[in-house]
Amino acid sequence: MEKKINIEKLEPAEFKFDKNAFKSEHLTCDDCNAEMKKTEIEMGMPDKSLVARLSAFQCPKCKKEYLNFEEAKKLDKALMLSRLMSNEGFKITKSLSFDGDNYIFRIPVEITRNLGKKPYAEMVPLSSRELLIHLGKQDEM
Repeated sequence: MEKKINIEKLEPAEFKFDKNAFKSEHLTCDDCNAEMKKTEIEMGMPDKSLVARLSAFQCPKCKKEYLNFEEAKKLDKALMLSRLMSNEGFKITKSLSFDGDNYIFRIPVEITRNLGKKPYAEMVPLSSRELLIHLGKQDEM
């Protein structure tokens, strides 16, 4: 018999997770209950511009695959890069200034609001006309 739960009478609960809780090296398949084996997979992006190489866990019985938290973050970044490279999604266009030696552009404060004092920018050239810019906090360096 199914027991009904009154949501309004539930008390708040607190959970604490170990900092390494989502970095597991051992997973068990939800379907087969078998210990999964670590393997390398390649996952193509929807627009076929990139392929992500990921460490996954695969069930030896049903072949189901799972990613741990770190690998899922890598996949999420690859999907974002793929979307950016396909020229879809949100964009900000800024004009460039020239100081005699370098071109300069300003980053809107709405984007940098949570970076604290003295944020930094890492630029990765993707081509002669494309850059990937990562903004970070000074304490992350």
